[in-house]
Formats: sequence, C-alpha cells, structure tokens
Amino acid sequence: MTTKAHATTRYIASNWESYYPSAVLSGIVGDPAHQARGGYHISIEDQSSTNYSVIRPDDKAPPGKWPRDLAAAIDMSMNTRDMTLCSDRLWWVWNDVTDPRRIYLNAFNGWFGSGDAKRYDFVTKGISITTPDHKWHVHGEIRRKYVEDMVAADAILSALRGETKEQYLAIVAGIGDDDMFCKYSDVGEKVRAMQLQLLQFDPACLPVAGPDSDYGDETASALSRIVTGGDGRIYGADAWARLQQLCQIKNGSGSTTIDWPLKAVINFPNTTVTLPATQIQVDVLEQE
Repeated sequence: MTTKAHATTRYIASNWESYYPSAVLSGIVGDPAHQARGGYHISIEDQSSTNYSVIRPDDKAPPGKWPRDLAAAIDMSMNTRDMTLCSDRLWWVWNDVTDPRRIYLNAFNGWFGSGDAKRYDFVTKGISITTPDHKWHVHGEIRRKYVEDMVAADAILSALRGETKEQYLAIVAGIGDDDMFCKYSDVGEKVRAMQLQLLQFDPACLPVAGPDSDYGDETASALSRIVTGGDGRIYGADAWARLQQLCQIKNGSGSTTIDWPLKAVINFPNTTVTLPATQIQVDVLEQE
C-alpha cells in the first residue's frame, strides 16, 4: 500500500487533537480493513477507480492534478462530551450552505450523545445512519483537491474551534469590528458558538439556559466573569481571541500569560491564578 499522510493533514490532526481535552488521534492512513473497502483513509492509487471517495469532481484525479497517493480523512477519538461538542461545531458549518468552509470538506461522521451516529455529507447535504463506532470517534473527510492546501486546513480548523462563519470571514479579512461578532440581545448561531466555547472552559457557566443561542443576562454575566470584565455585553475580536487562549490553556498544560486590561475570575480544577495589574498568569497543572 502506498497511501501516505501529508504534512497538512497531520497539521489538522495535531491541532484538532489539542482543541478537545479527551481527543486522541485514531488515524489518518487506513489499515488493511480500510483498504479492503476503500474510502478517504486510502489513496486514489490504492483502491478501485469506482470507489465513492474517488469519483466526485473534487476527488477524481485525473482529471484533477492533486496527488494520488495521499489519505484524505482523519479519525479523532473523544469522550461523549467532546464528541457532542465537536459534532455540533461541524454540524453548524454543514447546515449553512453559505459557509465558505464547506467547500473543503466532503463529510463527517459524528454523534450528539444519544440515538444513532450519523454521516453528514457536505456535497449532497444528505444525512445517513453510520456505524456505532462513530459514537466514540469523529470521522472527517477532506476533499482530495485540498489535501495539501493550508488555506483549506486553516478553514477546517476554524470550524473545529467553533468559530462562526462571520468570525472566520472577519479573521480572514483582518476585520476587528465588534459587529462581525455578537452583542447583548443578539440571537443566532454566532451567540451559540460563543456559548459553547464558554461551556468548554467552564461547563457550569450557563446553568439556567445553556447554549440557547440567546445573548441574554446569563451569557453576558458568564462572558464578563470569564473573559471581559465589565458588563459582558460585547463579544468582539479581542474577547474572541482571549476566549480561544483560555480554552487552549485549559485543554493543555504549562504556563501562559494573557494580556488583560480588566479583571477576571477563573474557575476550573487544578489551576492557579495570579492577578497583577495588567496581566493574568494562568498555570494549568497536569492531571494525575
């Protein structure tokens, strides 16, 4: 078998693994069982020319000029909480046909904590039931055309971090306008994405409404306490960047300094916080 994992795919996998506390990379290149049935874990060269993973316009080569020896799928094992969060983030991209990140993804198999695991196809926008092993690992497929493309990789990672379409477009365009994010009284997917990230940092921060897509008092209070200080009624570019840092710190280990013009109270286990005038020093301790 000649199938290889390209550096770009490994880059996606490594970062994806860092975003979720329980995530463990299951694999990129398929094993002999994968090869026997074909699919995106197997290269174009190592399977039938009629396999579903090599016949779509963004997968078929020739006529496409992309490599024929590369895997184009990643399996990431996670606990139920992270499976639900990751599946939810990918679902929001799948569900919005105007989201530009869709063009890089072929499908994902995920699970929302109950019922069957399902496959969500970005090309047909179809849903089908998939095998039960996708209750413990998310399977993500990259269109083969983009398997070496770092722009595609960063777009996929944006989705896996839970960024909304508007946040992604703002970052790509270098826009920092608060209106590109969300504010108090907003309702919709931008608010829900922010709420899900707050819950990733502190699962108890929205005890009444949860991630209800409504930027009300509870969400403003949580954002103020965890990220911004003040009234917590604006979630702009600066607040977004700080929340990404906090979530990455919680998911990893070591010591990170975050510039912070305001106050914050950080509540999660095995963490020490010191509060000088202009910075917060967060030391995340290794779990035993």
